[in-house]
Amino acid sequence: MGWWIDELGAWLATLRHAYAACLLVGVLLGIALTLLAVELRRRARQLRRAGQRERVRLANRAGGVTIWDWDLRTDQVTWVGELEQDLGLPRNGFGRTYDAFLALVHADDRGRVARTIRDAMATAASFTLEFRFMRPDGSVRWSSARGRVWCDAAGRPTRVLGVDIDLTQQKLYEEQLRQAEARYRQLVELSPDGIAVHRDLRIEFINPAGVALLGATDAAQVIGRSILDFAHPDDRARVVERVGSMRARHHPVPFVEQRFVRLDGAVVEVEVAATPVGLDGSDAIQVVARDLTARKRADASLRASQERYRTLFESAHDIIYFHDLAGRFLAINPAGARLSGYASDELVGRHVGQVVAPRDRPRIDELLRRAQQGERLPTRFEIEAVSKDGTPIQLDLSVRLLLQDGRPLAVQGIARDVTERARAAAEIRRLNDTLEQRVQERTMQLEASNAELEAFAYSVSHDLRAPLRAIDGFSQALEEDCAEQLDAEGRRYIERVRAATRRMGELIDGLLGLARVSAAELAAQHVDLTALAHAVVDELRQRDPQRAATVRIANALVTHGDPGLLRIVLENLLGNAWKYTGRRAEAHIEVARAADAFVVRDNGAGFDMSHAERIFRPFARLHLPGEFEGLGVGLATVQRIVHRHGGRIWAEAAVDQGAAFFFTVGRLESVRSA
Repeated sequence: MGWWIDELGAWLATLRHAYAACLLVGVLLGIALTLLAVELRRRARQLRRAGQRERVRLANRAGGVTIWDWDLRTDQVTWVGELEQDLGLPRNGFGRTYDAFLALVHADDRGRVARTIRDAMATAASFTLEFRFMRPDGSVRWSSARGRVWCDAAGRPTRVLGVDIDLTQQKLYEEQLRQAEARYRQLVELSPDGIAVHRDLRIEFINPAGVALLGATDAAQVIGRSILDFAHPDDRARVVERVGSMRARHHPVPFVEQRFVRLDGAVVEVEVAATPVGLDGSDAIQVVARDLTARKRADASLRASQERYRTLFESAHDIIYFHDLAGRFLAINPAGARLSGYASDELVGRHVGQVVAPRDRPRIDELLRRAQQGERLPTRFEIEAVSKDGTPIQLDLSVRLLLQDGRPLAVQGIARDVTERARAAAEIRRLNDTLEQRVQERTMQLEASNAELEAFAYSVSHDLRAPLRAIDGFSQALEEDCAEQLDAEGRRYIERVRAATRRMGELIDGLLGLARVSAAELAAQHVDLTALAHAVVDELRQRDPQRAATVRIANALVTHGDPGLLRIVLENLLGNAWKYTGRRAEAHIEVARAADAFVVRDNGAGFDMSHAERIFRPFARLHLPGEFEGLGVGLATVQRIVHRHGGRIWAEAAVDQGAAFFFTVGRLESVRSA
């Protein structure tokens, strides 16, 4: 029994220990639960505060707002917002001090920002600033800062509190709006159409084109006036109706034609459209007016041009036609119908190859192929057509490809009847084929004539000189042997006979010289006429040393010809000038160039120009033999030589006022250019 009591006691002791342990565990668990609850409440408060801060941050971020606090005692700036991110800086990217903040301000705004804050601290006042931040990438962030200075009890500034609002997007929108307005205004100002805005029919805006359209010189002459003042009286009711319709339906009205009355009373036709617009919060109407004067004038000009073309098409002597790319006639004028023998409506729709000779149809097929491919067509060629009755017609044809939007559309042709010309050309070709034979025959005839002329000249020379020598010889013998039996009258007769024989000999020499000039063969070369003239004048002075004549010879008188024959020209012309100035106390002779001719000029006896055509005839003289010696062959010889050189000769003179002889040489221009 005792052991049982001992066991029970031990068990009770154990039970007490377990109870105490449980009690202890309970107490400890209660403490732990209490601490956990306190921690959970603390963390819940932190989460609520963090959520509030996040909501504030997100709200600030959404509005681009940063709340800042600048503690003047510590020079520390704190803020709530995403200022660093907005500035493109990493978090804590710059020291949170006033100087660090000021360093980020745009250089052009920095001084103004510093002065404003300094003035606000001096007066403990609020301030508002608009300025720019410079980001590291060079871009700009526009900001609007509103701040207030707080002071302690002694009135000393202790902190500055404020709000920063991001204006970058707003500024961007404003700039875009400004540019859009500038572009719109520029378009309106530069528009060739008149643009005006009126409210209650009163004009409140008008562009320069509109000012000019209404005949004004300045917008002030038009602003404030009723649009009805410029509407034609017959159009005013319609204008009022259109304005009422726009007000009721708020829809634009399309372009219609009407008339404006300008300030000077002139009436101008215009095309007008209108649309409702908002202006300063109220309804207005914008009007666009287009001057139709130029278009009406162009339309009239086009109609006149079409009428002229129609008249030309109908009345032209040449054939004018059009055909499509397949070769079917679209139109042909009356000249084409008359020449072809078809009526115009018979030809329209007919293929062009049907009126062309068979030998030329391949050319038409090639022309159509090139036209269909848009290739360049031959501008001009000849072709043979066939009239309705089968008569061949030779045509000189010009064609042109007509395009529409760069694509081939049709072919226009102009044809001229050259049948007679073709016949003449064929005749010319036939004559040319026989030309060489005829030239040879003519050359042989000329050679025979020249030979006959030369034979005649020499025959005359020999046949006439023999009797002349006999006459002269017997006259001399009679004079010498019978002088004592002749009286003075007889001796005078004998002298006259001998003088006549001498003159007859000189005439024979002149004829022979003229014949030689005509028959002589040209030896063309470069000729210095200046040198030839000096040589001729020197010979004249040697033959007549008593003469005091002033002779001027120009330099560089050169040409191309036969030097021997051209010397004869100068000998005759200078010899005549020397002879016909013989009675002048002061004789003047000149050899020069006049335009494309050479000239020998003197101040001698001259002659009457009414007889000028005679001076180049052989043996024709304008002066009596007793006045001036000579045979009258020299100028005929000169003319023959000049003509053989492909030139011409003419004279200008007046009685007792001198004469000038002009002559050209065929190759004068080529020599001068060399």
